[in-house]
Amino acid sequence: MRQMSGREIRCLYNRTDEIFAKLDDNKLLVIASKNPDEKVPQRLLEQGIQTTCILRYNTYLTILENGELLVWGKGCNEWDFSISEDKEVPKKVLSMTPNSFHNAVSLVLEDGCTILQSGFLTRRDQFPSKHSFKLSHRVKRIYSTLYTHVAWLDNGTITVWGELYGGTVPVMPKNTTIRSIHQTRDAFALLLENGRLLVFGNPNWGGRLPVSIQNRTVIDIVSTSGSFLALLDDHTIFSWESDQYAQPLPRPIAGSRVKSIFSSQCLFMALLENGSLFCWRTTDTIGKTFKIPEDRRVKNVISIDEAFVIQLDNDKLYLLKESRESNYQLMVMAYRLPFPEGRHLAVMDREL
Repeated sequence: MRQMSGREIRCLYNRTDEIFAKLDDNKLLVIASKNPDEKVPQRLLEQGIQTTCILRYNTYLTILENGELLVWGKGCNEWDFSISEDKEVPKKVLSMTPNSFHNAVSLVLEDGCTILQSGFLTRRDQFPSKHSFKLSHRVKRIYSTLYTHVAWLDNGTITVWGELYGGTVPVMPKNTTIRSIHQTRDAFALLLENGRLLVFGNPNWGGRLPVSIQNRTVIDIVSTSGSFLALLDDHTIFSWESDQYAQPLPRPIAGSRVKSIFSSQCLFMALLENGSLFCWRTTDTIGKTFKIPEDRRVKNVISIDEAFVIQLDNDKLYLLKESRESNYQLMVMAYRLPFPEGRHLAVMDREL
């Protein structure tokens, strides 16, 4: 296995049983794999990358440092993908937002205002739908749910297109800017700079804000595919899914003072003020606590699909991942990265 030699990890990506790291020189490194024979295109190992996303049917999209989009599949097969035949449409890519629900992607092109949306049907070179349009302001980021897309613009506003289930887009209060945007499978939550939340979308997926939190000040918010979790100004947390009820929290975390919150596709994790980590599934009533050594602290947390990679201040990495017993209670297992021998996953028999 190649050693990182103290280089900093900027971002992590994963596909089935494999984890990639984007290092501080923007090069891609395979950290762990259950199948060492699985490879990535040589261009990704030699050239710097901006970002990578993974769709269904073994479809991988990577934006290279020069703005080119590389579409590739299992077995390192590169696909011939052209942005557009129209000369007026930019050919380089600034950013992208995958929509795994429909196996599609939204690309922000190099002028910052043009958006191209493309679908992917199979693992072969087939792109069934591809169209572009231009907005009046530069796009900071695109967010996509099951049927709806939101573009966060550099003038502080949002543009929404697609099919919006559950009502209209709320009006932004005057003299207020957006701090962050989050989403579930079919709803959006906008955290404003004044600590208030604007929520819209399908009420069954968190698209209505419960009355008990409407006048509370929010420090941070994260989301899974089905629920939102807010960190309030008194350092307690509040979770909701439907428009009427707060989601019950596991007993060990209910009422605890929380420093930071994180989420993956189906897991929440909280860094408590006592330095420990608590991880739970949104439907779980038990969860799992990980005690950090007293002389260590959490430096960084990165979510990858259904897991978390935790970096301590001594730069050691741990992967928190769930497994299910026959009773379906949540358990969290810790893996240490990078692995000392080969690239195969090896479970640790102790906590952090």
